[in-house]
Amino acid sequence: MPLSSGSRLGLYEIVAPLGAGGMGEVYRARDTKLGRDVAIKVLPPAFAADPERLARFEREAKVLASLSHPNIAGIFGLHEENGTGFLAMEMVAGEDLAEILKRGPLPSSEVADIARQIAEALEAAHEQGIVHRDLKPANVRITPDGKVKVLDFGLAKALESATTSDSGAGMSPTITSLGTVAGVILGTAAYMAPEQARGKGVDKRADIWAFGCVLFEMLSGKRPFDGETVSDTLAAVLAKDADWSALPASTPAKVRHLLERCLEKDPKRRLRDIGDARLELDEVLADRTASGRVRVPPAAEVTAPARSRWAIPAMIACLVVGGVVGAFAIPRKPAAAGGTVRLDLEFPKDVKVAYYAVNAAGSTIGAIGKPRVAPGEPDQPARVYVRGLGSGSFSAVPGTEGVVGFGFTADGRSLTAAVPATVGSSQLNIVLFSLDGQRPPLTEVPFNPRWSAFGDLRSGGFLALRDSSELDRFDAASGKLEAPVKIDRAGETGPITLVGMALPGDEAILLHAIAYGEKGWYYRVGVLDLRSHKVTYLLDDAGFPRYSPTGHIVFSRGDTLLAVPFDAKSLKLTGAPVPIANGIQTQYAFIPAQFGLSDNGVLIYEPGGRTAETRHLGVIDAAGRVTPIIDEPHAYQSVRADPSGGGRFIATITNGHGIDEMFTGRVDEGGLRRVQAYPQADIFTPVIAWDGHTVCFGRRGRDADDGFYVKDLDGTAEPRRIAPLPPNANNQTIIGGVTRDGAGFVLTQQGVDQKGDIYYVPIPAPGAPLSQPKAIVSGPADESFAGLSPDGRFLGWISDESGRKELYVATFGAGGAVGTPVRVTRGGADQFVWYPDGRGVRLRDADGRFFDLPLTTTPSIVAGAPKLLFEGAKPNVQTANLFPDGRQLLLIRGENELNGEVGRLAVVLGFNDELAAKMKAAR
Repeated sequence: MPLSSGSRLGLYEIVAPLGAGGMGEVYRARDTKLGRDVAIKVLPPAFAADPERLARFEREAKVLASLSHPNIAGIFGLHEENGTGFLAMEMVAGEDLAEILKRGPLPSSEVADIARQIAEALEAAHEQGIVHRDLKPANVRITPDGKVKVLDFGLAKALESATTSDSGAGMSPTITSLGTVAGVILGTAAYMAPEQARGKGVDKRADIWAFGCVLFEMLSGKRPFDGETVSDTLAAVLAKDADWSALPASTPAKVRHLLERCLEKDPKRRLRDIGDARLELDEVLADRTASGRVRVPPAAEVTAPARSRWAIPAMIACLVVGGVVGAFAIPRKPAAAGGTVRLDLEFPKDVKVAYYAVNAAGSTIGAIGKPRVAPGEPDQPARVYVRGLGSGSFSAVPGTEGVVGFGFTADGRSLTAAVPATVGSSQLNIVLFSLDGQRPPLTEVPFNPRWSAFGDLRSGGFLALRDSSELDRFDAASGKLEAPVKIDRAGETGPITLVGMALPGDEAILLHAIAYGEKGWYYRVGVLDLRSHKVTYLLDDAGFPRYSPTGHIVFSRGDTLLAVPFDAKSLKLTGAPVPIANGIQTQYAFIPAQFGLSDNGVLIYEPGGRTAETRHLGVIDAAGRVTPIIDEPHAYQSVRADPSGGGRFIATITNGHGIDEMFTGRVDEGGLRRVQAYPQADIFTPVIAWDGHTVCFGRRGRDADDGFYVKDLDGTAEPRRIAPLPPNANNQTIIGGVTRDGAGFVLTQQGVDQKGDIYYVPIPAPGAPLSQPKAIVSGPADESFAGLSPDGRFLGWISDESGRKELYVATFGAGGAVGTPVRVTRGGADQFVWYPDGRGVRLRDADGRFFDLPLTTTPSIVAGAPKLLFEGAKPNVQTANLFPDGRQLLLIRGENELNGEVGRLAVVLGFNDELAAKMKAAR
């Protein structure tokens, strides 16, 4: 509710209201301690609980506090009183430029003086990498003595409405949205740069455009781009030229030329530095001084913030703020205690990123990504991409092509990566790469295929786990790999992963382990003592532990980030966990979210929450229309159609404890029925046989009952175990289909080397001994997604034998006999399903596009021309079988699920301060 005159907020006594905006109400107040007038900006209660608006409010305080310039309104403090957050700011006397311009255009002599001071304010901000992004007359105040003060750096105002037209589009509220969705427009319509209006990258050139708009309006009394509605105004910004005839005939040629350069729609052709505009205006003012018409004001002194040895480097980066890609700079002062800066960072659009990390110094972010390629072009190997926080883009590290993992050295100047010894080689080496390119890559040691996890030593070198049971240590000083040491795991046998950098002193390293118990799959955080080689577990339902010099372990539990006090000397917890943040992207509640944390408090993570829990089932018709068939979302894992028809399907769903259960349903009924579930074991990739009532499925619970089973889908009898799991079976076991005669089924199984093979499993008669899975397609390539044709005579699968994933087809005979494979695609294939008549397949490529590919099989296997389906639509789905009526069953991924890709990163600077403050408050 509005504050009344005489009410108090801490030391400040409210005098009178000054106005209201999307970011809060503004009041004139009296500082009762220092005896001065201030402006108080209060965050409305309705928005106080909105994290986006609260983040903007805090960011405004941070940005303003980092600027010190006579033409920029300053900030005195960010406070909270009885749950009310507010800013105490410099009280600037005078009148807004917007009010002044309501009376008409200004004399050209005044325009040059005002414009020069605005340019000085922007120049001071741009030198620190700070972009205003909402410059307009309402944010420029002219004091009684002619001094200009620019207000509201950092897009302080953030109203919701994008259609207000009551007072004209130029006075419409700042446009935003409730989320950080890519493409959201921020700014005020009449002063937006074209790239800002399109939701594209925004940097200091957007301020230069807005400066040109303000200069044009001061001279002409009209906005260069206007319309009855916001939409009309944005259309004018994007498509129309300014009405140059509206400028007074007396406008100096230098000013006209300056305006033309500022209002260039192509940012690459626009004036690049506002300092150049100031110089142009200096010349205009100097010319008038010589004629006795105006005095050149003295140049204002810019007070630059002092550099701190602990400061985060300036980050002039392509970042997403409120969903729009734009340039932003990190203030060179360290964050105040309890204060943070939150930003979003986008990866290059032409790279598919699967993993990311930040170095211990918080100065560099790295990622593993694969370049996107056009259809038909050869697949490109993964490589490491890095960007320093002081640079504007990611760049590939030469020599990292084919990388399978990497880590930063403790000093942040180099990285170690597991890369092929030569191009295309299956032999990997651990190689040290200098990030500044000053030293050639140095091969440290050959990669051991038994290594499953790595950790970095602060003294140089790394640690490597062999099969989660032995530890290798590479000493960088000696260049030698020490003899492996057995790890004492107190009887635990599940896989473990070393996480991040070793603790200070290199005497221990944090890890997490995957365990299985009565509650299903879960993760455990532990610490490996590098002196005794003993693992001690510290936390259950926890993963990705990171050590913070604040004396805490930061870890994730589902999509929540928590911290717990930790003594790095005794390797013991000294308190209880405290939630710090949530909404970090993971798939399920039982899988901890990945994140990165530097020693100096740079936190990076992918936002999005538990994405796989919002999956749906649907069908897609010939026109590309996707129709959901089950209303409620579930954590679907797999779905298969009944090949005999009738619209029935079988699916697995992960429950709240991380256990996958089996359900069935029909497309036109909209309900689900549980078929089978085990309290301590997963069911995976069930398929319905051609008889329409037998289902084959796998069971995995890490016990003697694991294996493959068959069950009557409509009966009540218990499932019958028919075979054990293949050797080295892991979570990547996928049943690909039952033979037409019901004699067996095929599956793909990925091994510890991440390469998949194809197996055939005979189905024995009741009472007969268990059968044994038999490898039928194996070798150095990765085979996946095997599927039998409807008549059972052909086998198709995805293989990377050619260097990229392609579809291969071969004849299939009794007992799993496989003929010579034929490659039937040339443009890549990610998934496929057979036509119901067996005369072709439907493909989904790595970019999510669907194709129909005709196949003839007599006298030989020959592929026809692929046909692009659904007019290029890319539904975010996993493919499943086609029904006889032509509709295709789909597993529709969650809204924020990007098929294994990392979309964008949230970046939190000053996280250690926030962490310390929250832990202190929890005590």
